[in-house]
Amino acid sequence: MNLLYDGSFRGFLTTVFTVFKERLDPVNIEKTSSHVPDLFEETRTVNSREDLAKRVILGIKNRISPLMPRLVLHAFLTGAPGVENTLLACVQKGLSQGPGFTDNLADPHALALEQLSRRCLHEYHLFLGIVRFRQVTPGCYYAPIQPENNILPLLGGHFSRRLGDQDWIIHDLTRGTALIFSNGKLEMAEITLDQPNEGAGPPDLEDEYFSIWRTYYENIGIADRKNPRLRMNFLPKKYWKHLPEMKGEV
Repeated sequence: MNLLYDGSFRGFLTTVFTVFKERLDPVNIEKTSSHVPDLFEETRTVNSREDLAKRVILGIKNRISPLMPRLVLHAFLTGAPGVENTLLACVQKGLSQGPGFTDNLADPHALALEQLSRRCLHEYHLFLGIVRFRQVTPGCYYAPIQPENNILPLLGGHFSRRLGDQDWIIHDLTRGTALIFSNGKLEMAEITLDQPNEGAGPPDLEDEYFSIWRTYYENIGIADRKNPRLRMNFLPKKYWKHLPEMKGEV
């Protein structure tokens, strides 16, 4: 049985509820957007429901661990191949074992959950320090990012607290989604940039704020202690594209 959902975390949890309620086994959970139809397989589409998603979260929290819902969310945001089925197996195993499942890293399901969650959180914490804003209109700031994991939903709280007196946009170019903070309100939206003409160069991102970043970076550095290899260990080159201080080194 193939169960298709809309790609959202709420939709995934609704699908998990359906699996348990109808005792479906075996089952394969996929996003509707990535599913390839097969004439010989039974397929259903599960509609996302907030109430059912909350029931799953509450069940996981009460019967497995208060920390497990967060682990499941972070693992889900990695978008790893087959992550939905991995997480379904983790929930099934957790409900059968009860409290202590998440601490038993000798269990392959608990270990997979921990590793996926850490993968997401590592990149999230990295981006807390490398999001670079530039002014696009008076009073509005824009920052493009291209993370491997879908960490955008996790960034909202931090930047709302740090930049609560300004309007800003953090744009995930890979997924075409953005956090928009305006007039003290935060929302998620889809944003797709127009494709540049063939042969056109990248947009000019030069402005006063980028210049300040480069000046700051150049002045805090100690030339005699420059270590490019160590720098790449802490900040791989794949993240340099949107860092003004790295202009000319990409």
